[in-house]
Amino acid sequence: MSNTVRYDDRTPRLFFLAAVVWAVVGMLVGVLIAAMLFLPKLNLAPYLTFGRLRPLHTNAVIFAFIGNIIFAGTYHSMQRLLKTRLFSSVLSKIHFWGWQLLIVAAALALVTGHTQAKEYAELPWVLDVVIAVLWVIFAINFFGTIAIRREKHLYVAIWFYIATIVAVAILHIGNSMAMPYSWFGSYSAYAGVKDALMQWWYGHNAVAFFLTTPFLGLMYYYLPKAADRPVFSYRLSIMHFWSLVFVYIWAGPHHLHYSAIPEWASTLGMLFSLILWMPSWGGMVNGFFTLRGAWHKLREDPILKFMVVAVTYYGMSTFEGPMMSIKSVNAVSHFTDWTIGHVHAGALGWNAFLSFAILYWAVPRLWKTELYSKPLATTHFWVATIGLILYQVSMWVAGITQWAMWRAFEPDGRLVYPDFIETVIKIVPMYWVRLVAAILFFGGALILVYNLVKTIKSAPANFAEEPEVNAPPLVADLSAPGAVTPANTYDHALYRFQYSLRHGFHRILEGKIVLFTVLTALALAVGSLVEALPMFFDKSNVKEIASVKPYTPLEVLGRDIYIREGCYNCHSQLVRPFRYETERYGEYSKAGEYVYDHPFQWGSKRTGPDLHRVGGKYPSLWHVRHMEGPALDDARLGHAALPAPSDGLDRRGQHRPENARPPLRRHALHGWRDRDGPGQHRGPGEGDRHRGRAPARPRGPRGQGDHGAHRLSPASRDRHQVEESRSAGPARARRAGGSRPAPRDDGSGRRRRDVAVLQELTARTGATAWAIASMLFFLAVWLFVTVRVFRARAEELDAHARLPLEGDGDPAELPAGASPRA
Repeated sequence: MSNTVRYDDRTPRLFFLAAVVWAVVGMLVGVLIAAMLFLPKLNLAPYLTFGRLRPLHTNAVIFAFIGNIIFAGTYHSMQRLLKTRLFSSVLSKIHFWGWQLLIVAAALALVTGHTQAKEYAELPWVLDVVIAVLWVIFAINFFGTIAIRREKHLYVAIWFYIATIVAVAILHIGNSMAMPYSWFGSYSAYAGVKDALMQWWYGHNAVAFFLTTPFLGLMYYYLPKAADRPVFSYRLSIMHFWSLVFVYIWAGPHHLHYSAIPEWASTLGMLFSLILWMPSWGGMVNGFFTLRGAWHKLREDPILKFMVVAVTYYGMSTFEGPMMSIKSVNAVSHFTDWTIGHVHAGALGWNAFLSFAILYWAVPRLWKTELYSKPLATTHFWVATIGLILYQVSMWVAGITQWAMWRAFEPDGRLVYPDFIETVIKIVPMYWVRLVAAILFFGGALILVYNLVKTIKSAPANFAEEPEVNAPPLVADLSAPGAVTPANTYDHALYRFQYSLRHGFHRILEGKIVLFTVLTALALAVGSLVEALPMFFDKSNVKEIASVKPYTPLEVLGRDIYIREGCYNCHSQLVRPFRYETERYGEYSKAGEYVYDHPFQWGSKRTGPDLHRVGGKYPSLWHVRHMEGPALDDARLGHAALPAPSDGLDRRGQHRPENARPPLRRHALHGWRDRDGPGQHRGPGEGDRHRGRAPARPRGPRGQGDHGAHRLSPASRDRHQVEESRSAGPARARRAGGSRPAPRDDGSGRRRRDVAVLQELTARTGATAWAIASMLFFLAVWLFVTVRVFRARAEELDAHARLPLEGDGDPAELPAGASPRA
């Protein structure tokens, strides 16, 4: 067998180019939907509306841009780490072209309204099957390359790639179970609470194992390369990997605090989210300490600037995430723009910045040239950084403002802002800031494109020639010093095992790829089974409600329209057990109400009000007017997601005679919206609703403070019916026997209400101060111990004589016992 190896660099080149193209597309759509929220005329029905473009934006950025970076970086780095060529060029081509066609098909499906309405898993079932096939192709190519490797040691980046492949396969198959009814239509195999738990088991861990673990592998390879320094600690890498793989999978339920899931599941998710903070920061610290002795390079090297900010944002996001999982903090952040800011801090600050750094580092080397302009790359860095900070701060301010206004009460117990639109109008300036930030970040991406295009144009004519390296085939080490028996005896095997342990047990494990992969899968499966099995087999977790009836065919059709138009992107269908929510929306939601919901529709963000108790709240005429064209207030909400042309009304609000189906769809949507709530039992007031009278407001649970709605006296009920009528317009106010109060003055009354809001905000802050203080204390202790240990480790590493980097930057190992080079 020849000692010469030729690397397949064509495949990484194609994936890198595709990543650049999809980055521009995904970020352009992001800029557009950021403007749509307060400029509703940008919604062009029926295909280019916020409800349909929002999932297109997330899928384009995550699976198109970031996905192509993952595949490119994995194929590029693993050949050099394993000293071998990719297992199959045919599989590489199928993987590349299949993934790009999948992205195009996904975009067409989403803009035409074919969605499963599940966060990060919106694609139709037939495309889920395509994803599974392509992922299997990727896995075969990946593990086949490991099988023919010429380097025994599996570097830490390979570990994270393995975890990514195994975890994404488990998550995708588990969450994508569906009951198809057409080529593009299906209903989730799970219902209600079970579907919610499965979805956020998938949703949280899609962030973990598609946006985190593969990028940690890329960080462990490209950061040492760019800094020309060895990774700081091999032992810390081991701790980082196994603790992260085991702990991350448990944390999904923290997305469902104060919902209809059982309390044990919510608490379990919160506890493991807090534990997750430490292993996450282990990776951040390992990255930062890798730069020891190379910090001076940041002055001139834009690549290291991007990498340092990326690692910093990884640390910030993995601190903010566990903090937001604390129940009292989650009560503030959930359904608000704070969550949007948190998600973009991770996606842009961690994933996009590291991707930009990898592109600037890898593209010149793959095309055998120099980067066209470092000053342009530095300009890109500062423009993107300013945009990222503006985005995050604007969403923090908007989120806290939303929460404070939603829960503000008058001294006499009435809501200060009973109309949801009031909270939206207040944060429109923050939406302008976000749009400016999005334009800045997108502008930085255009700078990247120009810089890389000029770099590629300067490539020599022979850039496509495959690089050659000298790497002898891997030979099994059967040495057993001290053994006096033949090689096929137990005594000889014991001596060989003792000899293998000279570098530690984990080095032995790295040489047994099947065992390593199985242990990784087991670490992932433990948390998944512990959370899922009780939910599916213990009926006490979802208590049945006898009066809950299945959807009628008309209601099912109306619900499908709601999903098709992407209404779930702006509205929730979950009333939490807070007084300010039960006062505004009605009785808090219960698990048994959702047993016929395939899929669940609890929502993640409230750009518009909650709809779980909207049935019977407004007359049918209101719905018709709403579908014709949003009123002024609704326009500010961005409710052009259901424009007239997509539901059979022309611009004048009249049915088009040539099409009989749209009126039926419109009637179906009205029928579903007129239900008490999705899957909810018919309660008191049902007959009143159907006779055109306002139903009695449902009572809330008995509770204290913000965590339950007090029971209402008859006088209070009358007053709240009047308050409810204020949001339904003058006609409804007259039916409820009340009149709309005069506008509030801007004098002392307004000031007193503002003071009340600030006092409530202070009270909430005090309630969570202990948790934040405890986390900061543990952070200080952990950092103190870590610095002491790592300083000793640094002195040990510096005592070794480092080997120079080879040729095109292939990793060279340090002496035995030290951490690997790249």
